[in-house]
Amino acid sequence: MSWIIVGITTLFSLFLLFQLVVVWQAKKQIGRTAPDTAVTLNADDSSPTLLYFFSPQCSPCRAMTPIISEMSSNNDNVLSIDITQDMETARLYKVRATPTVVLVKDGIISTVMVGQKSRMVLENLFER
Repeated sequence: MSWIIVGITTLFSLFLLFQLVVVWQAKKQIGRTAPDTAVTLNADDSSPTLLYFFSPQCSPCRAMTPIISEMSSNNDNVLSIDITQDMETARLYKVRATPTVVLVKDGIISTVMVGQKSRMVLENLFER
């Protein structure tokens, strides 16, 4: 019985460690120069650009995608990137999990958020 508890505790610890590493790697991107990609070349450099990295198979992404779609219809600098179709851009931005939201201001990555976020959090990104 004690081996089962040790095994479950170990698996839980590894899962938690993986989550922390993904968030830590994402936060390391803040302050770095944003890579030039075909996706971002059409964005207006004078205002912040929000990049939303998602996967169609991702359940939290399916909840966030309608919010991002509505935001992108009102703002040309909100861009959705399907990582199954554009893995190169995800690799350049070092995206390790979906959904990931990256805010680029003046060519510099200013915010990186991993995981599902509410409409209010996403809309407040542009007000920072």
